[in-house]
Amino acid sequence: MNWEAPQDWWENGAGFFGRGYMRGDDSYEGYIPGRSESLEERTEREVNGIENLLKLEPYSSIVDCPTGYGRHAIELSCRWHEVVGVDINDEHLARGRAMAEKLPPRSHPKYPQFAPRSNPVHFIKHDMRTLCQGLYTPFDAVINMFYSFGFFADEEDNVKSMAEFQKALKDGGRFLMHSDVCPEMILKAKHYRTNETRHLRDGGLLIIEEHFNPETRRMSGCWTIRENGNETRLTPYSVRLYSMHELRTMARHVGFRDVEFFGDFEGRPFEPEMPELIMIATK
Repeated sequence: MNWEAPQDWWENGAGFFGRGYMRGDDSYEGYIPGRSESLEERTEREVNGIENLLKLEPYSSIVDCPTGYGRHAIELSCRWHEVVGVDINDEHLARGRAMAEKLPPRSHPKYPQFAPRSNPVHFIKHDMRTLCQGLYTPFDAVINMFYSFGFFADEEDNVKSMAEFQKALKDGGRFLMHSDVCPEMILKAKHYRTNETRHLRDGGLLIIEEHFNPETRRMSGCWTIRENGNETRLTPYSVRLYSMHELRTMARHVGFRDVEFFGDFEGRPFEPEMPELIMIATK
């Protein structure tokens, strides 16, 4: 297996993000071992956690970067938050806008006394390394969901992205990063899957092959979609993984003051056997 990923594997039109990624994101197995949930159920669980961990009040202003095809941004906006979804991929942004336009007005799940609301997500195309150039005001919260940090081969670019998240916040605003488990845990946790097959809800198969390099601390891999005897191989990817200590150090370096870690969206402290790592940093 060739684990070599092009430096711009994440870029618009580079071949990983887009239509194939959106298909692969919706499987019966999901990404957490033993937890089978639909994409809608997963989104609801994650957004519940975002609201609780960030202590969001209705009408909070939120930046979702990168937003992907907008599933978190749309759900948050339906819950009476003012959301800007930022991404660099044209296919993802087009899907997000189309999904948002189709949604009818919806009642608030926690505050049924509020009048039903149409979806007000504002999607914009922008690079996370210069995020604040595309924003018009400081926000109450910034979210970085589903292992969407550490893309860049130049470590300065990853630090720059963290700094942009901090700059986008009001004083007292909170940043949530939903990350993969840290490198030390991957090496020790026997439950971590680096090779797996998932059954997609549209009928195809997703084959995921990954390799963690302890020297570079990067997870490299490839997605292949198989259906009707044909295979489509997406562009290989490479993501820098960070320990809790590294993330805390980086967050404080760019100006965050309080940093906490959790192991799931229910708010339990992180333990080695947990498959997720969630950081909450306050400006």
